[in-house]
Amino acid sequence: HTRYWRDWSSDVCSSDLPHRVFGYDEARDFMFGSVDDPQDANRVPCIYTGRIAPGVDDRDSATRQNLNAEHVWPQSKGAVGPARTDLHHLFAVDMETNNRRSSYPMGHVEMVYWEAHEGDTLEMAQKSRLGKDAAGNTVFEPRTSVRGNVARALLYFYTVYGVGKQRASVDLANFRLELPILLRWHAEDPVDQAERDRDERVFAIQGNRNPYIDHPEWVDRKSTRLNSSHANISYAVFC
Repeated sequence: HTRYWRDWSSDVCSSDLPHRVFGYDEARDFMFGSVDDPQDANRVPCIYTGRIAPGVDDRDSATRQNLNAEHVWPQSKGAVGPARTDLHHLFAVDMETNNRRSSYPMGHVEMVYWEAHEGDTLEMAQKSRLGKDAAGNTVFEPRTSVRGNVARALLYFYTVYGVGKQRASVDLANFRLELPILLRWHAEDPVDQAERDRDERVFAIQGNRNPYIDHPEWVDRKSTRLNSSHANISYAVFC
Protein backbone atom coordinates (compact mmCIF):
# COMPACT_ATOMS: atom_id res chain seq x y z
CA HIS A 1 0.00 0.00 0.00
CA THR A 2 1.11 3.51 -0.77
CA ARG A 3 1.09 5.80 2.25
CA TYR A 4 0.10 9.43 2.54
CA TRP A 5 0.90 12.23 4.94
CA ARG A 6 -1.79 13.56 7.19
CA ASP A 7 -2.17 17.09 8.56
CA TRP A 8 0.47 18.19 11.02
CA SER A 9 -0.20 18.38 14.74
CA SER A 10 0.85 21.49 16.64
CA ASP A 11 3.98 19.89 18.09
CA VAL A 12 5.47 19.27 14.65
CA CYS A 13 4.63 22.74 13.40
CA SER A 14 6.21 24.43 16.40
CA SER A 15 9.42 22.46 15.91
CA ASP A 16 10.36 24.43 12.78
CA LEU A 17 11.39 27.99 13.54
CA PRO A 18 12.57 30.33 10.78
CA HIS A 19 16.20 29.52 10.05
CA ARG A 20 19.14 31.68 9.10
CA VAL A 21 19.66 31.86 5.34
CA PHE A 22 23.13 32.18 3.83
CA GLY A 23 24.53 32.83 0.38
CA TYR A 24 25.39 29.74 -1.63
CA ASP A 25 29.16 30.19 -1.29
CA GLU A 26 28.90 30.66 2.47
CA ALA A 27 26.59 27.67 2.86
CA ARG A 28 29.00 25.41 0.97
CA ASP A 29 31.90 26.63 3.08
CA PHE A 30 29.93 25.69 6.20
CA MET A 31 29.11 22.29 4.72
CA PHE A 32 32.65 21.38 3.70
CA GLY A 33 34.38 23.05 6.63
CA SER A 34 32.13 21.99 9.48
CA VAL A 35 28.91 20.10 8.83
CA ASP A 36 30.46 17.23 6.85
CA ASP A 37 33.82 17.30 8.67
CA PRO A 38 32.81 16.35 12.23
CA GLN A 39 36.38 15.70 13.39
CA ASP A 40 37.62 19.03 12.01
CA ALA A 41 40.33 17.05 10.28
CA ASN A 42 39.87 18.47 6.76
CA ARG A 43 38.68 15.03 5.64
CA VAL A 44 35.23 15.07 4.03
CA PRO A 45 33.33 11.97 2.86
CA CYS A 46 31.09 11.71 -0.19
CA ILE A 47 27.60 10.80 0.97
CA TYR A 48 27.00 8.38 -1.91
CA THR A 49 30.35 6.62 -2.28
CA GLY A 50 32.01 7.00 1.12
CA ARG A 51 35.17 8.30 -0.57
CA ILE A 52 37.15 10.43 1.89
CA ALA A 53 38.57 13.58 0.32
CA PRO A 54 41.60 14.94 2.22
CA GLY A 55 42.62 18.56 2.56
CA VAL A 56 39.08 19.95 2.32
CA ASP A 57 37.99 22.91 4.44
CA ASP A 58 35.96 25.09 2.05
CA ARG A 59 34.37 25.08 -1.41
CA ASP A 60 37.61 25.82 -3.28
CA SER A 61 39.58 22.99 -1.68
CA ALA A 62 36.57 20.71 -2.20
CA THR A 63 36.58 21.48 -5.92
CA ARG A 64 40.26 20.55 -6.10
CA GLN A 65 39.35 17.19 -4.57
CA ASN A 66 36.46 16.63 -7.01
CA LEU A 67 33.72 17.29 -4.47
CA ASN A 68 30.72 19.52 -4.84
CA ALA A 69 27.34 20.00 -3.16
CA GLU A 70 24.54 17.48 -3.58
CA HIS A 71 21.03 18.89 -3.28
CA VAL A 72 19.10 15.81 -2.24
CA TRP A 73 16.01 17.67 -3.48
CA PRO A 74 17.38 18.82 -6.86
CA GLN A 75 17.65 22.49 -7.68
CA SER A 76 15.79 21.84 -10.93
CA LYS A 77 12.89 20.48 -8.87
CA GLY A 78 12.53 23.58 -6.75
CA ALA A 79 15.49 23.84 -4.39
CA VAL A 80 15.78 27.56 -5.04
CA GLY A 81 15.93 30.67 -2.89
CA PRO A 82 16.38 29.79 0.81
CA ALA A 83 15.93 26.10 -0.04
CA ARG A 84 19.04 26.14 -2.23
CA THR A 85 21.28 26.78 0.77
CA ASP A 86 19.43 24.79 3.45
CA LEU A 87 22.12 22.56 4.96
CA HIS A 88 19.62 19.92 6.04
CA HIS A 89 19.46 18.64 2.46
CA LEU A 90 22.96 19.59 1.22
CA PHE A 91 25.71 17.00 1.40
CA ALA A 92 29.28 16.71 0.15
CA VAL A 93 29.37 14.50 -2.92
CA ASP A 94 31.80 13.17 -5.48
CA MET A 95 31.42 15.14 -8.72
CA GLU A 96 31.00 12.13 -11.00
CA THR A 97 28.44 10.57 -8.69
CA ASN A 98 26.57 13.85 -8.44
CA ASN A 99 26.45 14.04 -12.22
CA ARG A 100 25.14 10.48 -12.37
CA ARG A 101 22.40 11.20 -9.85
CA SER A 102 21.43 14.33 -11.80
CA SER A 103 17.82 15.13 -10.85
CA TYR A 104 16.50 11.57 -10.96
CA PRO A 105 14.17 10.46 -8.18
CA MET A 106 15.31 8.08 -5.48
CA GLY A 107 14.21 4.48 -5.80
CA HIS A 108 15.11 0.80 -5.81
CA VAL A 109 17.22 -0.14 -8.83
CA GLU A 110 16.33 -3.41 -10.54
CA MET A 111 18.34 -2.92 -13.75
CA VAL A 112 21.73 -1.33 -13.06
CA TYR A 113 23.16 1.22 -15.51
CA TRP A 114 25.94 2.48 -13.25
CA GLU A 115 27.26 1.81 -9.76
CA ALA A 116 29.82 3.48 -7.55
CA HIS A 117 33.24 1.83 -7.36
CA GLU A 118 34.54 3.57 -4.26
CA GLY A 119 33.56 3.37 -0.63
CA ASP A 120 31.30 0.45 0.30
CA THR A 121 32.19 -2.20 -2.28
CA LEU A 122 31.70 -5.54 -0.51
CA GLU A 123 28.19 -6.14 -1.85
CA MET A 124 26.17 -4.62 -4.66
CA ALA A 125 23.45 -3.60 -2.19
CA GLN A 126 25.99 -1.40 -0.40
CA LYS A 127 26.82 0.60 -3.51
CA SER A 128 25.00 3.64 -4.81
CA ARG A 129 23.46 2.80 -8.16
CA LEU A 130 21.61 4.33 -11.10
CA GLY A 131 19.19 2.36 -13.21
CA LYS A 132 15.59 1.32 -13.79
CA ASP A 133 13.13 0.42 -11.07
CA ALA A 134 10.47 -2.28 -11.43
CA ALA A 135 8.13 0.18 -13.17
CA GLY A 136 10.75 1.25 -15.71
CA ASN A 137 11.53 4.63 -14.15
CA THR A 138 15.14 5.81 -14.06
CA VAL A 139 16.01 6.14 -10.36
CA PHE A 140 19.01 6.63 -8.10
CA GLU A 141 19.57 4.31 -5.14
CA PRO A 142 21.97 5.51 -2.41
CA ARG A 143 24.24 3.07 -0.62
CA THR A 144 22.64 1.16 2.21
CA SER A 145 24.18 3.11 5.09
CA VAL A 146 22.74 6.50 4.07
CA ARG A 147 19.31 5.62 2.69
CA GLY A 148 17.55 6.65 5.87
CA ASN A 149 19.53 9.91 5.97
CA VAL A 150 18.46 10.70 2.42
CA ALA A 151 14.84 9.82 3.18
CA ARG A 152 14.69 12.08 6.22
CA ALA A 153 16.33 14.95 4.31
CA LEU A 154 13.68 14.68 1.59
CA LEU A 155 10.83 14.44 4.10
CA TYR A 156 12.23 17.54 5.81
CA PHE A 157 12.42 19.42 2.52
CA TYR A 158 8.84 18.61 1.62
CA THR A 159 7.61 19.59 5.07
CA VAL A 160 9.36 22.97 4.98
CA TYR A 161 9.20 23.89 1.30
CA GLY A 162 6.67 21.60 -0.40
CA VAL A 163 3.64 23.48 0.88
CA GLY A 164 2.81 27.06 1.78
CA LYS A 165 4.38 30.12 0.22
CA GLN A 166 7.09 28.29 -1.75
CA ARG A 167 4.83 25.51 -2.99
CA ALA A 168 4.45 27.10 -6.44
CA SER A 169 8.18 26.77 -7.14
CA VAL A 170 8.53 23.17 -5.93
CA ASP A 171 8.06 20.31 -8.39
CA LEU A 172 6.58 17.32 -6.53
CA ALA A 173 6.89 14.79 -9.37
CA ASN A 174 9.91 13.05 -7.83
CA PHE A 175 8.43 13.12 -4.34
CA ARG A 176 5.22 11.45 -5.46
CA LEU A 177 7.27 8.63 -6.96
CA GLU A 178 9.71 8.41 -4.04
CA LEU A 179 7.45 8.60 -1.03
CA PRO A 180 6.71 4.88 -0.50
CA ILE A 181 10.37 3.90 -0.64
CA LEU A 182 11.46 6.88 1.46
CA LEU A 183 9.19 5.65 4.24
CA ARG A 184 10.67 2.19 3.87
CA TRP A 185 14.23 3.48 3.98
CA HIS A 186 13.40 5.55 7.04
CA ALA A 187 12.39 2.34 8.82
CA GLU A 188 15.22 0.17 7.50
CA ASP A 189 18.02 2.68 8.19
CA PRO A 190 17.08 4.34 11.48
CA VAL A 191 18.64 7.50 12.87
CA ASP A 192 22.10 6.93 14.34
CA GLN A 193 24.39 9.09 16.43
CA ALA A 194 26.33 10.38 13.43
CA GLU A 195 23.11 11.70 11.88
CA ARG A 196 22.06 13.29 15.18
CA ASP A 197 25.46 14.95 15.46
CA ARG A 198 25.20 16.34 11.93
CA ASP A 199 21.75 17.72 12.71
CA GLU A 200 23.24 19.42 15.77
CA ARG A 201 25.98 21.02 13.69
CA VAL A 202 23.43 22.32 11.19
CA PHE A 203 21.34 23.68 14.06
CA ALA A 204 24.37 25.53 15.43
CA ILE A 205 24.83 27.23 12.05
CA GLN A 206 21.36 27.93 10.68
CA GLY A 207 19.21 27.66 13.80
CA ASN A 208 16.69 24.93 12.95
CA ARG A 209 16.51 21.15 13.14
CA ASN A 210 15.19 18.26 11.08
CA PRO A 211 12.27 17.06 13.23
CA TYR A 212 12.45 13.54 11.75
CA ILE A 213 15.93 13.10 13.22
CA ASP A 214 14.91 14.30 16.68
CA HIS A 215 11.58 12.44 16.50
CA PRO A 216 11.72 9.63 13.91
CA GLU A 217 8.45 8.26 15.28
CA TRP A 218 6.67 11.28 13.78
CA VAL A 219 7.13 9.75 10.33
CA ASP A 220 5.07 6.71 11.27
CA ARG A 221 2.58 8.78 13.24
CA LYS A 222 1.81 10.91 10.19
CA SER A 223 1.50 7.97 7.79
CA THR A 224 -1.45 5.72 7.02
CA ARG A 225 -2.49 3.31 4.33
CA LEU A 226 -4.08 4.36 1.08
CA ASN A 227 -4.70 2.63 -2.23
CA SER A 228 -1.79 2.30 -4.65
CA SER A 229 -2.93 5.07 -6.98
CA HIS A 230 -0.28 7.77 -6.82
CA ALA A 231 -2.79 10.20 -8.25
CA ASN A 232 -4.81 9.99 -5.04
CA ILE A 233 -1.95 10.54 -2.61
CA SER A 234 -2.43 13.35 -0.14
CA TYR A 235 0.64 14.98 1.34
CA ALA A 236 1.41 16.59 4.67
CA VAL A 237 0.27 20.13 5.30
CA PHE A 238 2.86 22.03 7.28
CA CYS A 239 1.13 24.27 9.85
